[in-house]
Amino acid sequence: MPAADRSCTSARRALVATAILLIAAFLRFWQLDVLPGGLHFDLAANLFDMQEVLDGARPLYFPRNTGREPLVIYMESASALIFGVTPLASKMVTAAFGLLSVAATGFVARQAARLARPLDPRGAELAALTAAGLMAGLYWSVHFSRFGLRTAAMPALLALAFGLELRGARVGWGTPSPFAARGGDPGPRPSPPRGSGTLHWLGAGAFVGLALDTYIGGRIAPIAVALPLLVGLAIERHPRWIGRLVLVGVAALAAAWPLVLWYLPQPEMFVEHRGDVFVFSQPDGTPAEGRLLSGIVSTAAAFVLRGSPGIAENLPGRPLFDPLGAAMLVVGLAAVVTWAARSRGGALAATALLGWLVVMALPSALTVPSPGFVRISGAVAPAVVLAAVGVWCVAARLRDPAWRAAVPAAVVAIGCLWTAHDYFGTWQREDAYEATQAPKADAARWLVAQQAANRTFLAPLWANDYAVQFIARDHPLGRFGGGGYVVPTDRALGAIYGFPPEQAADAEAMLGKLPGATSEAVRDPSGQREILRVVRLAPEALPPPVREYQPLEDGVGMVGADFPPRVAPGERVVVTLRWVATATPTRDYHAKLQLRRGADAVAQNDAQPIYGLAPTTTWRPGDLVFDPHPLELPASLTPGAYTLYAAMYELPGHYHLRLIDAAGRVAPIDEMRLGEVTVAPAP
Repeated sequence: MPAADRSCTSARRALVATAILLIAAFLRFWQLDVLPGGLHFDLAANLFDMQEVLDGARPLYFPRNTGREPLVIYMESASALIFGVTPLASKMVTAAFGLLSVAATGFVARQAARLARPLDPRGAELAALTAAGLMAGLYWSVHFSRFGLRTAAMPALLALAFGLELRGARVGWGTPSPFAARGGDPGPRPSPPRGSGTLHWLGAGAFVGLALDTYIGGRIAPIAVALPLLVGLAIERHPRWIGRLVLVGVAALAAAWPLVLWYLPQPEMFVEHRGDVFVFSQPDGTPAEGRLLSGIVSTAAAFVLRGSPGIAENLPGRPLFDPLGAAMLVVGLAAVVTWAARSRGGALAATALLGWLVVMALPSALTVPSPGFVRISGAVAPAVVLAAVGVWCVAARLRDPAWRAAVPAAVVAIGCLWTAHDYFGTWQREDAYEATQAPKADAARWLVAQQAANRTFLAPLWANDYAVQFIARDHPLGRFGGGGYVVPTDRALGAIYGFPPEQAADAEAMLGKLPGATSEAVRDPSGQREILRVVRLAPEALPPPVREYQPLEDGVGMVGADFPPRVAPGERVVVTLRWVATATPTRDYHAKLQLRRGADAVAQNDAQPIYGLAPTTTWRPGDLVFDPHPLELPASLTPGAYTLYAAMYELPGHYHLRLIDAAGRVAPIDEMRLGEVTVAPAP
C-alpha cells in the first residue's frame, strides 16, 4: 500500500477510535452525579471505607460488608480528594474503568486477530475497532460503570492482561515457532514485534495481580491466563514457555502481594463465601447435579437469551448482548474454534479467548442464584471480542468495501442505541428507584429532616443498612425492634418511629403500645410510592418523667420488669426489662437476666439493650427503655418457685454496676431481684 494510502487509512482508524471513545464516555459520564440516584448499600459501605482511608487507615483488605478487595476502594479514596466522600467519587472511578475497558477490549481483539491471522492486518484493525465499539455500547458495561462498584474494573484489567500476553506471544514470529501454519510453508510472514517480549509477560502478570486485588471472581483469573501458556508449551515443547509462565506468575504475585500477605495467615478466607453460594453446598435438599446443570445452562443463556433478573445488576432478563450482537457472538465462537485447526498461532489465540470466557464464567455457573451478572464480570471482555470476530467474519464475506465498513458500524450503532434506550429509558423509569435502594435513602433523609422537632427511630431492617447509616452519619437515628423500644420523656421534642412499608403491621402493633400516638404514610418526592410508615408521638403525648426507680451507677435506673407469673418447662419466655436513663451513660453496658432456684441459675440471657439496637451510650436523660430478653427454659426444669434477677455490667472486665441507696450512696449490691416465677407443667 502506498505511504499516502496508509496514512489516510491510519487517520480514518484514529478518527473512528476517537468517536468510539467519545460515545463510550458519553454513555458512562453523562449526568453521572444524578443517574442513577439513590444509594445502594454496597456503595455506601465503600463510602465508609473511603472515609476511613482518608482518616489514615491502610488496611490490606476491607472487612466491612462481608469483605472486599482493596484496589478500587483505594482508587475511590483518591477520587474523594477531588469529589468528596460522595457516590460521585466512586462512580467516577468505575466509569473511568468502563472507559478503559473499551480501549483494552479493542487492544486484546487486535492482538488475538494478529496472532491467529497474521496476514490480514486490516482484518485485525476491523476486529479491534468493532470490539471497542461493542464494549462502548454494551449494556452491562454502561450499567456497572455508572453504579460505583468494583466489578466494573474486571473487564479492563483482564483485557489488558490477555492483550499483553498475546502481544508477547507474537514476539519472535519470524523464527520457526508454534505459530507457523500447519501442514507446510505458511508463506510470507509479517514482521514480528521487536524485543524479547519480557515486558509484555510481566505486564500481563501485573494486571492479573491487580484483578486479584479487585473482585472475588479474580481469584481464578490466573487459571485462565495460564491456559495459553500451557498450550504453547504443549505445542512447541520449548522451555521458554516455562520461563514465560514464571514471569507472569512472579509479576502477578508482586502486584497482589499486599493481599497475599493478608491471606497467608488465614488461607480459608481465599475461598470465603463459597459455602454461602456454591452449588454443592446448598442445604435446600435439591440434587447438586441439577443445580450445577441449571447454573451452566442459565449462565450460557445469559449471553444470548435471558440474563439476570436482578434489577440492581441488569434490566431484568436482558441478555448480555442484543439480538444482533448475540448472533455475532455465535458466529465468532464458530470462527475462533476453526482458528485452532488452521495454525498454531490460531490455536493459542483460540485457547486464550475460549479459556478466558469459560473459566471466568464459572463464578456464575457454579453458584446460586444463576445467572449472576456481577459474577460474570471476568467473562464480559472475551465475549465482546468473540462477537467482534463474528462481525469481522461476516464483513469479510462482502465484496463491496462500503458494505464491509457498514456492517460493523451498524452492529455497533444498534448496540449503542439499544443500550441507551434500555438504560436511560426503561431501566431508569421502571427499575432504578428500587435498584439503587432510593426508598431507604429518601426515608433516611426524611427522618434526618424531622430531627429539629423530634427524636427519630428506625426499625432495624433499614436502620442497619449502610446507606441509611451513611446518610444519617452526622445525625444518628435511634433503633428499635423485636418488641423493644425507647420512649423519650423530655417533652421538648416529639418522637417518630419509622417502619419500612412492608412492616406496616408492626407499625400498627407499635401504635397500640403508645397511648396518644398517631400513624401516617410518608411518600417519595414524586408522591408515587410509600417509602415509610411512621408512628408519631407529639411532645404532649409523651409519658411524664419516671419518678420511681432503682438507681444504679453511671446514669442507669431500673424501673421494673414485665414477665408471666407462670411458665412451663421447655418454654421460651420473654422478660421485658424497663430501664430509665437518669443521665447519658459513659459506657456501653450489657444487661444480664437470670432465672434462679436458690443460688443456681437455670436460664440466663446477656445482651446489650434491645438486642444491641439501643446501646446505653445512645440513651438520653429521661429515656424510658423497654428491653426484651428471651429465656430458653430447659425441658427438664423441675416444677416449683424460681426468682428473676437482673444486672448491668461492662465488657470487658465484667464490672457490674452497683445500686445506689436512698441516701445517694453506692451500695455493695450489683443485682436486682425482679420477682418470682412459678414453673409448672403446661396444662
